[in-house]
Amino acid sequence: SAIGILGDDGLVKDCNAVLASMSGYSKSEIINKMKWSDLVAKEDLERLQKYNTQRQKKGESPPSQYECKIISKYGETKYVIVNIGLDGNTRIVSLTDITERKLMEAELFKSEERYRLLIKNSPNLVFLQAPNGELTFVSEQSVDMLGYSPDEVKTLNVFDFIHKDDLEKAREASASIMHGEEL
Repeated sequence: SAIGILGDDGLVKDCNAVLASMSGYSKSEIINKMKWSDLVAKEDLERLQKYNTQRQKKGESPPSQYECKIISKYGETKYVIVNIGLDGNTRIVSLTDITERKLMEAELFKSEERYRLLIKNSPNLVFLQAPNGELTFVSEQSVDMLGYSPDEVKTLNVFDFIHKDDLEKAREASASIMHGEEL
């Protein structure tokens, strides 16, 4: 973890090499020269200043752990989890870099959104089924195409849509697919 020791004025009194590396500044550029607020992204600064003010007041209890963004010397945005503890007027701050996780979450969100749009706009029947044939998901488009209400669809089984002459073959094919076999 990146660790910094802050005075009650916010000045960085000491830090480890990890904090220096994370920020892009050398320890000599940070220690007794920079305030914690110099590293915080503008959009997070007001919230963190509020926490700091609350820490100085008796009876206030700001979070001791939170997420925020810091901006490195080179303009890179880093997402961090901040853990802060008090020792008198001294603040001991630990930062854990979660940038990679945040970027992956953003990509996952984009991917999920594309998937949702694809399903929503697909002219095909789109559904998911449990091994027993129970429908676990049916797209809105499919509900409209089938002519059932959303509540009715929830009570149906995929095999309810198969002609009785093809039912046995469909059950076998479904079982094979559920066991990872190719048809």
